[in-house]
Amino acid sequence: NRAALLAARRRGDPWPVYLVSRTARLVRPVVPLAMAGVLTAATLPALGVDAGSVHTLAKVVAQPLWFLAVYLVVMAATPALLAAHERSPRRVLALLAIAVVAVDGLRLRGWASWTWSANYAFVFLLVSELGLLLADGTLPSWPRRRVAMLGVAALALLVVLVAGPYPTSMVGVPGERVSNMSPPTVCIALLAVVQATIATLLRPRLARLLQDARRWRAVIAANSIVMTVFLWHLPALAVVAGVILPLGLPQPAPGAGEWWLLRPAWIALTIAVLAVAVAGARRFERVRPLPSRRGAVAALAAFGLATTAMTVLALDGLGGGSGVAGAGLALAAARVATGPRTRERRRPKPAPLANQPAAVVRPEP
Repeated sequence: NRAALLAARRRGDPWPVYLVSRTARLVRPVVPLAMAGVLTAATLPALGVDAGSVHTLAKVVAQPLWFLAVYLVVMAATPALLAAHERSPRRVLALLAIAVVAVDGLRLRGWASWTWSANYAFVFLLVSELGLLLADGTLPSWPRRRVAMLGVAALALLVVLVAGPYPTSMVGVPGERVSNMSPPTVCIALLAVVQATIATLLRPRLARLLQDARRWRAVIAANSIVMTVFLWHLPALAVVAGVILPLGLPQPAPGAGEWWLLRPAWIALTIAVLAVAVAGARRFERVRPLPSRRGAVAALAAFGLATTAMTVLALDGLGGGSGVAGAGLALAAARVATGPRTRERRRPKPAPLANQPAAVVRPEP
């Protein structure tokens, strides 16, 4: 987001261009997933698949979309966050950390439940601020020992917290009293600090490795399909499970030795199906150049439609009326963000008159 915003500033583009281009980049890959999900959810019951299983599957494969809804909000807030960061990065980081801890305190005590969802914004804005500290050279400018001490301190505090009121898993697990991800807790913020310090310590070595042109091209290629991989990895796993489980093959208990021995085969099959999905859907990540001047109304409309689409699909899944509504909203957001396609009309050349050359060259006097 920072790179896109700074690039827009260098080009002299106003903020609506930044907002609409980033929205298009995020919402376009969702359209084929939503359309395919709605069609599949409507077709499987007609083929004899249990409707309850289809409903559950349609919700599971759409769950990652909640993160895109939050990411859209963080993306839209990046201009204000970057402006505050440029004035006082320490103050921004401190205020966000205080907000995260305060909301978590209310949640652990069971007070003011209407405030708990605020950590969707506070935690991921804090993560974004860590990214700004890494990108502008603040963290890399620290002595390596200081960076390492920060990472160790954050990791130690994280261990203490998961030994207390927080679960060990950083993702939501059924049966846990508190989820670390829904909404995110201070544990996710601490994990982000640990990851930022690791990235800072590894940055010089990674920079040397990426000086090789082939490696850098590989990074660019991976980045060009990252959204497609993110969106389609669960549907790919669902396809593999839908083929293997009905065969009646023995399925060891999760965590058992035999279960671990079968993981490479499951992963390989999932990657194969995912590769097919990526090959078919990757073109939706390529956003054509947008007009250099986009109005605020179009930008805000695209952003609002995209955020609503992600929220509806993440909460209610890809099946039923909500799936159709979410897919329609995503399609509308992509349409508004990219704008109408315009083709330049070619004017037909006039036919030359009979018995007369097509062009007359007049001699100079």
